[in-house]
Amino acid sequence: MNNTMKSNTVLKNETIQFSLFLFLLSLLIFSSCKQSPEQLFEQHYTNTVPNTKEVISEYARLIISSRGDNSKDTATVVFQGERIAKFEFDILEKARVDTLVQGLKMFDNSKWDDAQTQLTKYIKRYNQPLDDYKLASFYLAKSSLNNQDYANALKYYDEFTNTAGDNHELMDMASWDNAICYLMVDPDKAKTLFENIAGDNGSSYSDEAKAMISYL
Repeated sequence: MNNTMKSNTVLKNETIQFSLFLFLLSLLIFSSCKQSPEQLFEQHYTNTVPNTKEVISEYARLIISSRGDNSKDTATVVFQGERIAKFEFDILEKARVDTLVQGLKMFDNSKWDDAQTQLTKYIKRYNQPLDDYKLASFYLAKSSLNNQDYANALKYYDEFTNTAGDNHELMDMASWDNAICYLMVDPDKAKTLFENIAGDNGSSYSDEAKAMISYL
């Protein structure tokens, strides 16, 4: 009887130890699969924007096609509530577009600090045309995120996504980048945004968002 009890005790202890081993093993596997926000950021964020060079070329053509300083032109236009000569407007418009193009070129050359400075200058000076203002806001947000300036990135992504526009590709990318940005400052908020993206059948990031949710 004593030997039987002893055997049962040994078997029970071995079972407990094996169960503990399995529990610790599962914890180890789970912890090895769990990725930090920094790792997720690195794996799921792209700091470039497709077609940036094409956008730059399009605006550059506007500068080239500008009539420039033709002081003999007597036509006038209303600009910011004031009537001015058309040739003066052309000069101002050329300067505006050039300011935007320079910021886009800095971004395209991965000069995030310079791009932030230039594009900030643009949006402070010009709030029209709206499409150009939104474009500058998007690239300013992207430059800020690339520069790890999360506060400004969130500010300008929020401004961009809350302003009506018909550029679905940029809006789609901005929504994703906005969630990625929150990943670095507020993972709970990021998870909510990823859930919104995952439930959006029109988003090109829906599948990737579903994968991100599983990590958070």
